[in-house]
Amino acid sequence: MLIESVRKDLLELITKIIPLYETYQADAIKGLSNNIIHSASIYQDEISIKAAVIIYSIGKIIDKGKEKRYPQRKWEAFRKVVGPELRRAKEALEQGNEKKLLTSFNRIEKAIMNLDKSYMQYVEFVIDKAKLKKGAKMYEHGVSLRQVAELLGISEWDLMHYSGKTRIFDRDKIKTDIKKRLMRARRLLE
Repeated sequence: MLIESVRKDLLELITKIIPLYETYQADAIKGLSNNIIHSASIYQDEISIKAAVIIYSIGKIIDKGKEKRYPQRKWEAFRKVVGPELRRAKEALEQGNEKKLLTSFNRIEKAIMNLDKSYMQYVEFVIDKAKLKKGAKMYEHGVSLRQVAELLGISEWDLMHYSGKTRIFDRDKIKTDIKKRLMRARRLLE
């Protein structure tokens, strides 16, 4: 069953991706893939994960394609499938038709695998990134670094590095005026 918030997020994302795909904007596509990776890390459903992998892969392929790394025949076959299937996926999301959506995703996935043998590396990258995002959130909520790493099967070092980049602990839960903070610190030191 397609979760409504996931459906809305995917519809918005696919709507943005289609013109970017048609104009070969690889960096923008890869950037948008981070949005769906967030959903994949929260809901951990097949559709979010598949969408995250596909969108990230399309961005990587377009990036490589700019350098003409792919044989022309394979590139044309890829382009012939992906554009129309992205539009079908959008229609399926508008209709809430999960079966049609998965069919489009599977066709895109097959086109990606026929073009680029690095596809499994993209899958691993997206899943690892989703685990790190989920782990950082768990760590932020007070679960120990070691426990989170063991639960998700990731290294403590990677989790610590990612959590540091997100600046989780730099965010104040309650915003306090600087003058009030200074007065409180002075009272404590008296």
